Amino acid sequence: MKILLTTDGSSHSHHALTQVWQMLSKEAHVVQLLGVAELLTLTGAYEGLSFGMSDLFEAQIEAVKQQVETAKKTLETLGIACETVVLTGDPASTIVEHANTWAPDVLVVGAHGRGFIERAMLGSVSTHVLHNWHGNILVIHQPAEETKPEKTSA
Repeated sequence: MKILLTTDGSSHSHHALTQVWQMLSKEAHVVQLLGVAELLTLTGAYEGLSFGMSDLFEAQIEAVKQQVETAKKTLETLGIACETVVLTGDPASTIVEHANTWAPDVLVVGAHGRGFIERAMLGSVSTHVLHNWHGNILVIHQPAEETKPEKTSA
């Protein structure tokens, strides 16, 4: 089975990575771990400025590479070997395009669980993927108790 796992370095992505192996059989899988560096937001914010942009882009790509490597180490601790891919572009569209090319049996995304207003303003990668990729999709939500900040005693 070919499995495409996506990560953005968030706790939601980490949760999805660890949960998927509890749901799927432990038979041999071909696993690909995908991270996407979203360079378009920087380009729009600094339109017309050419100096220093390549440094900003490289820093953003390097951050995504580190997120993917961290996720890969998590999978390795679970005994799962994977290959990694880092692409640039709009995360939602890039994930769908890559899935169309690589053709996994299942595509796994973690969901942030944003409310209606946040989704309207920020968009939702998992919603876009769900509506635009026509293969098997596993959307994993992080339980609410895991997303709340820990309380500290005063």
